[in-house]
Amino acid sequence: MEEAEWMQRRPKSEDLRVGLISWAGTYLTFEAYKNTVTATAKGLGKRQMWELLVSNEQESQAVVRLRSLQGLCLLSDGDGSVCYGRPRNSHHGCFLLRFHRNGKWTLQCMITGHYLESDGKDVFCKSRVLSAYHMWTPRPALHVHVTLYSPLNRCYARADPTVGRVWVDTPIPCLKECGFLLHFQDGCYHLETSTHLFLSHLDRLVSQPSSQTIFHMQVRPGGLVALSDGEGGMLYPQGPRLLLGLGSSPCRGEEWFILQHCPAWVSLKSKARKLVSVFYDVEVYAASEHLTPMAMFQFECDRETPTLQLRSVNGYYLAQTDDHMVKGASEV
Repeated sequence: MEEAEWMQRRPKSEDLRVGLISWAGTYLTFEAYKNTVTATAKGLGKRQMWELLVSNEQESQAVVRLRSLQGLCLLSDGDGSVCYGRPRNSHHGCFLLRFHRNGKWTLQCMITGHYLESDGKDVFCKSRVLSAYHMWTPRPALHVHVTLYSPLNRCYARADPTVGRVWVDTPIPCLKECGFLLHFQDGCYHLETSTHLFLSHLDRLVSQPSSQTIFHMQVRPGGLVALSDGEGGMLYPQGPRLLLGLGSSPCRGEEWFILQHCPAWVSLKSKARKLVSVFYDVEVYAASEHLTPMAMFQFECDRETPTLQLRSVNGYYLAQTDDHMVKGASEV
């Protein structure tokens, strides 16, 4: 029998969206009715979500455009005003995004050299002298039910309520223990497990949120995040069993995780109550009585259409052939 090998999917556009919070605690907002961009909203909604279009990324900075859900980009004109629209040339709408050690971002217009800033209401680009008014706090704009995937270890974080720990040891996120609720509060985050426990600074799970369960987040394009206690401790897998805990010396990017919406898993049973499984990538059988990763499928749907897709752990989709047979297919 073939071993199930998890096929990590490419990030979707919704995994790459962020909200940007000004120094005043308000969000960068697309104002649909007057062709302007403001920073007046107190919460994260559709008009406060921006997709990062990255053209050049380095360790501490990247060249990006910010695109709204309406498909229009944030633009800065020579007079310092900020609006949205379609870029007129290759540099129009491009910003130099810098990642600061405190988790903040700054966005500097590539044409004028001015920084994107807000006075708590209006948004403009008029100053080349960096100040606190130019700092923006990124907030991932995805569903609160998430998974944490370690690209270095190629495994997902998994909560173990029996011992009160979190391990980074699961190659396929089909267990409910791999799902976490990401609670945003006052610029910081709490991680809640499927059993309603919270990850703490003491490397164990606790029953109530507190100052010991608050984590600061650094965000990079592509859904990468790193969590810290705000006092120099970074959250990363440690030891031979990859215990997720705070430490001060992560190596080779151990502290970085890919944050994604937790997938919805389903299983299918035949009339004979046998589970449908995919073997050797393309062969589909209904023969198993036991639930295994090969008998689990990601439930994927598009809100714009009445269709859905079922994706196996190997990255293949269930598809119907011309002769009405069902097989696995790499694309549907």
